[in-house]
Amino acid sequence: MDKTVTVTTLNVRTNGSNLNVRQAPATSAKVITSLKNGASVTVLEKSGVWSLIQAGTVKGYVMSKYLTDAPVVIPAPVATAGVVANLRTGVGVYLREQPSTNAKILGRFVNGQSVYLLGEAKGFYKVNVAGLIGYISKTYVKPILVVNPSPAVPPIAE
Repeated sequence: MDKTVTVTTLNVRTNGSNLNVRQAPATSAKVITSLKNGASVTVLEKSGVWSLIQAGTVKGYVMSKYLTDAPVVIPAPVATAGVVANLRTGVGVYLREQPSTNAKILGRFVNGQSVYLLGEAKGFYKVNVAGLIGYISKTYVKPILVVNPSPAVPPIAE
């Protein structure tokens, strides 16, 4: 088995999941911790498909294919949902066919109505609200921040 002993700093790249750090270089070895995507590690030794790394005070083994010297881009939080929020109580908000106040009205919704944000155009959000797709002025939608929209429980890389 080829063995390289060059100390270097690399980044974890797992497409969003955590990377298991193991006591020994085998997928059956005990997991001692896990590292987040983008974490920096010091590679102490590389042997075959495994690297002995140090992250803080923890030393252990990870699969080398999940390490990179390239910067890891972590997606910024994205708003994917929102609620209708018209400051004038009792007044509905129009869902329109196009991003224009002159466009055909598809429906009227009240404060607190949940919407799914699909995009933006000309000062409007393209939304799915109660199964209808259309546009609501950005003035009347309060976005809800959803961090890294991905599976509820991301898979763990070995």
